[in-house]
Amino acid sequence: VLSIAVNLFNDPIIAGKLLGTIFLFLTGYYAFRLLRTVQLDYGSSLLGGALLITSGALGWAELSGLESTLSTAVLTGSLWWYFSQPTHVSRKSHALVTGGLFSLATLTRPEIALVFPLLLVWQCIHKSRGPNALRDALLMLVAFIVVLAPAEITNYAVSGSLVPTGYITSLGQESAIRLARHGEIVGLLNRLLFSFRGIWAMTRDLYLQQNPVFLLTIPTAIWAM
Repeated sequence: VLSIAVNLFNDPIIAGKLLGTIFLFLTGYYAFRLLRTVQLDYGSSLLGGALLITSGALGWAELSGLESTLSTAVLTGSLWWYFSQPTHVSRKSHALVTGGLFSLATLTRPEIALVFPLLLVWQCIHKSRGPNALRDALLMLVAFIVVLAPAEITNYAVSGSLVPTGYITSLGQESAIRLARHGEIVGLLNRLLFSFRGIWAMTRDLYLQQNPVFLLTIPTAIWAM
């Protein structure tokens, strides 16, 4: 997508910022549609989408040229598709498309793969998913694996890991998954502790100072559930 935009505008910086802006607004739009799907009223849904668009973190990502707004757009779009259950699409097709969309989201940011198992559990245990919930969960899993497999095979052949080389470089040898796999419990606990400290620091320095209204989305989401 970026290469096409660069060829159109002959400027990679403008192209990256333009795509970031488009994906940021798509994130807000799909968040609005998702909130409407889960029966939140129009005004609250619109506020939720607007708060995402005005998020300081996503605003920075919009102008950075990174993949962050692309990943949030695909993720929120995938969640909207899953919960919307369009009547003109069969349940089998809906499940397959859901799995495919989440695999595409995972290709943008590998950690999104952690969301997919939660969705599968929801699919299996929630009564609203119907009598064929387990079958649909299996179809979602199959589609997820099939779409993701070529990229994972390539990553493993190139770097010996399922995640991209750039992702490994940024984390080094301290990723939580690697530490857990090698049984380094102390290192894993330290990693999680620093992660939570980082989240609190971001919340304190970014959201509380620049966009405190954004924090209202947390109790709103809990109330909506």
